[in-house]
Amino acid sequence: LEKKATNGMTQQMETFGQFFRLRNSSCEAELQELMHQIDIMVHSKKTEWERKMKALEAKLESQDQEMEKARRSAEQKSEEVGVLRKKLESAETSQQMIVQKYEGQLNSLKYQLGKLKNTYEKLQLHTTKHSKFNHAENSADLQKLEEFNVKSKEWEKQKSLYQKHIASLDAQRKSLAEKCELFQKQSQAYQAQLNSRKHFLDEAIISSQSDNRRLRCQLDNSQETIKSDEMIIENLKFAMSEVTSSRNMLQKENQQLLQELTRGQEQCQKLQEELSKAKIALQSREDLLRVVELEHIELENEVAKYRASRTRQESVKSFESSSTSCIRLNDELAKKTQELPKVGLDQENQQKDLNKARIHLYQQDNLAGYQSERTKLEPSDLMEKLRQKDITIATIIKDARLLERQLKAELEMKEKQLSKQQISIMNQEALNKENKHLKELMENLEGTLTTGLKPFQEPRESYAVSMSTLQDKNETLQGDLESLRCKLERSLDAAQKHSGTQWDAHQETIQRHTNEDRLFEHEEEWPMDSLMDLRYHTTKDSALGSEGNVSPSHSGMASPSERLSICGEPIMDDIPSFTADGDQHHQRSLHSEIDMSNILMDSLYSKGDSSPPPSQHMSFSATEHFLREEEKRAKEFEKLLGSHIDELHKNSGRTLAKYTRIGQNRHM
Repeated sequence: LEKKATNGMTQQMETFGQFFRLRNSSCEAELQELMHQIDIMVHSKKTEWERKMKALEAKLESQDQEMEKARRSAEQKSEEVGVLRKKLESAETSQQMIVQKYEGQLNSLKYQLGKLKNTYEKLQLHTTKHSKFNHAENSADLQKLEEFNVKSKEWEKQKSLYQKHIASLDAQRKSLAEKCELFQKQSQAYQAQLNSRKHFLDEAIISSQSDNRRLRCQLDNSQETIKSDEMIIENLKFAMSEVTSSRNMLQKENQQLLQELTRGQEQCQKLQEELSKAKIALQSREDLLRVVELEHIELENEVAKYRASRTRQESVKSFESSSTSCIRLNDELAKKTQELPKVGLDQENQQKDLNKARIHLYQQDNLAGYQSERTKLEPSDLMEKLRQKDITIATIIKDARLLERQLKAELEMKEKQLSKQQISIMNQEALNKENKHLKELMENLEGTLTTGLKPFQEPRESYAVSMSTLQDKNETLQGDLESLRCKLERSLDAAQKHSGTQWDAHQETIQRHTNEDRLFEHEEEWPMDSLMDLRYHTTKDSALGSEGNVSPSHSGMASPSERLSICGEPIMDDIPSFTADGDQHHQRSLHSEIDMSNILMDSLYSKGDSSPPPSQHMSFSATEHFLREEEKRAKEFEKLLGSHIDELHKNSGRTLAKYTRIGQNRHM
């Protein structure tokens, strides 16, 4: 197509050359200068294209280096993700080991509690057999039993604390598992993004290479077209010489026409000035005519007034002298009859003068109209001459425009070729922009690892606030439990007054109880050491729990079963706060404590005969009724707590899902 276009252009240029060779060729020097300027422009464009190609090659090399750097950074990030996975797996294994240790300790504690229960049953049997001993022995035994009850309650509290701690560890393990899943999903997403970006980068490299090849082909084609253009330019030089000569002739003719136009415009201005002067003269003449007409009207009015005055004078004179007037009038009439033809002649002369003045004014009006018509016709003739000159100028301009259009068509062909090269440059710039965009995406990927855990800080802060509220509620519960403890001590004192006669039959069992207490003390040494270790570990785990998964605060209503759970003793600062699952274990331990207290009361009041006095029976029935009601309330409260805890778990899951989505959206 380009060859066809060049052949067509050469044929057109030959026809133009044949057409213009007929004309005079006088401006060859100007054409040579133009051709020299065209050669300079072509050479400058060649140099610019070569510079641009070198710059594009340098940019492609820099892009290749950047792509290699991006690949290396992606590989480093994948290695970091693998390291993080290994760390998570090691953390999970360590947590599993800790849970197994705590489970072993709990099993050992359960075994010790079973032993304590068996010994307690043996003590009950001994108390039933030897209930006929002295009051002093019974009081000592009761003190030991109370100490034993306190110890058993402490053991059960430790059990509940261990259960709570295990529940918190389970919750932490679940939360860590969820976090691990989230990290795995994020790492998979990151890997997918990295793979897609690698694929995109490979495609960009391939497209850039294809663009380079295409640009090189375009450069070769452009060089060929430049050579063909040089041949065309050589042909155009001959045509341009003739065109410039004809253009100079046309310019001279245009200058002459412009001079004639300026002269015509000056003549028009002079004629307009003469017209304005003639109009002024006509207006002055019209004013004079108006003045003459006004004077004529004034003269006619004066004549009428004169006649009226004469008639009046005559009438007056006739009235003054009626007698004498008649004679005089007759004489005067005779005289006036003689003068009447003279007056008629005077009037006729005046009318003739007026007619002459009117004719003179009419002639002056006709002359002014004729002169005005002549002044109007002169500019019309001049305008016709100017129109003829404009027509000749328009024909010359049309010929010049045809030549300009032919030259513009040739220039448009060259501009199209330049536009193609500019399109290739624009493609290179688009590739550069895409590479910059990929760099920004890689920087965002680096920022995601640092900002990945930020969405989890807000729920941690809310859980910390809920922990503080739970601690306040625990303090209020301690006060309520102290009041209940006082009430229970009063009821126990009343029961001890009724059983005062039963304290004399227990002297023989004192030594046995002392021996058993020594055994219990030896057995308690190991659990106390384990308790210290547990407290040390729970402080660390509670710190971790406060940062990670903290139990949400439940409703502020506290049932009586919760108030009985602590028995008036202050909670240690080392022990972590209660979780939702820990509350359920704590309530179960409360039921076991209540059952143990019932057994102790039965053992105290079971002497030789199985039926206690009526006052004792009433007190036991009231306490049993109170405890049953509290058990019912505790069960109802457990159900409410379970539903509330489920709702809180759902809400926490929703909040975590929201924050994870927000974090993923930010990363995307």
